[in-house]
Amino acid sequence: MPKSRSGWLGVVVGVLLVSLPAMAHAQVISCPLTNATLSREHCSVVGVGQSTGVVRAKGSVDKATGVVSLHVEWETDDVRHGPCGLARADLYGDGTKPLASVSMDGAACIGGKGVGTYLRVPRDYTFSIAPALASQVKTITVTASKTGSHNGLFNISLKQLLDAIKVIGAVFAAA
Repeated sequence: MPKSRSGWLGVVVGVLLVSLPAMAHAQVISCPLTNATLSREHCSVVGVGQSTGVVRAKGSVDKATGVVSLHVEWETDDVRHGPCGLARADLYGDGTKPLASVSMDGAACIGGKGVGTYLRVPRDYTFSIAPALASQVKTITVTASKTGSHNGLFNISLKQLLDAIKVIGAVFAAA
C-alpha cells in the first residue's frame, strides 16, 4: 500500500492507463430519440391517437462486441384492447444500404389495462452481429410497427376467461 499522496497518485494513474484501452473500444451507438407525442424517450412510436394503444422502441449497438439491444414497449389506456407490434433495427455504415438488420421473431401483444391506470409492458431483446461488422456501424435506425390489437379485458385473454368459467362451473357441479 502506498503511504504518500504521490504513491496513491501513481496507483490511480496506473489503473487509468490500464483501463483506457478497454474504455476506448467500448463505443455504443444509439438511435436518435424522437420528440413525437408519447415517445417517452424512444426512437420510434406508432399508434398515437388510436384507442388500442402505442408501440415504441429504441436501440443501440456496441461496436466492439457486436451486441445489438432493442427495448420495446407496448402501452394501452383501454380496458378491453391493447396493441400488437414489433420492432427492428437497421445498422448503417457509410452507405445507404444497411450493413445488418435485426428484428423480433414476431409481433407481441398486450391486452387491456386495469381500472384507473394505463398498462405499459416493456421488453428487452438482444441480438449479436459480427464484431468486425459492428465496428463499421455509423448509425442505427430503430422502427416500431403496430401490427394490430389484442382483445383482452383487463389484460385477460378470452381463453383465460373461458377456462376460469369452466373451472367455476366444475366446482359448482361437484358441490
